[in-house]
Amino acid sequence: MQKQYVVGFAFDNNRERVALILKQRPNWQRGRLNGVGGKVEPGEKFLDAMVREFQEETGYVTKSEDWDHIHTLDASNSFIRVYRIDLPTLNTLQSMTDEDIVVVRADDFNTLYKKGVPNILWLVHNARRANIVHGYTLWTSDGTTADATVDNPIVTV
Repeated sequence: MQKQYVVGFAFDNNRERVALILKQRPNWQRGRLNGVGGKVEPGEKFLDAMVREFQEETGYVTKSEDWDHIHTLDASNSFIRVYRIDLPTLNTLQSMTDEDIVVVRADDFNTLYKKGVPNILWLVHNARRANIVHGYTLWTSDGTTADATVDNPIVTV
């Protein structure tokens, strides 16, 4: 059975900067940047999970209507809904866990490519778009290490 997750990308109002998490777990993400998110609890709606996870990890309170569902990643072992939010400032976000909040320029492809999880470059780029069209990707990943992860989209709509 697939595990369900949410991941969100918080941008400043002009989408020049994005807040990310410097991951400590799972092991294949350790030391890599990813969006804010986590597991959807049993019986929980995806948007409610996004709101909860964002507050738990950043201390910032949002509402479900603040988030835009922009993409879905469907893999053999996980189903991930990807969200975007625009905030007036990213300066008030603070780490509430052992995983640091890192704010980077959204067009800093070098940092995203070298320090991010394998699919973060295209997820951030897609999330920045003004006229987003919801996407769906069926993908494979071996899930063992960031370097060995296969980011292999099979179907994208």
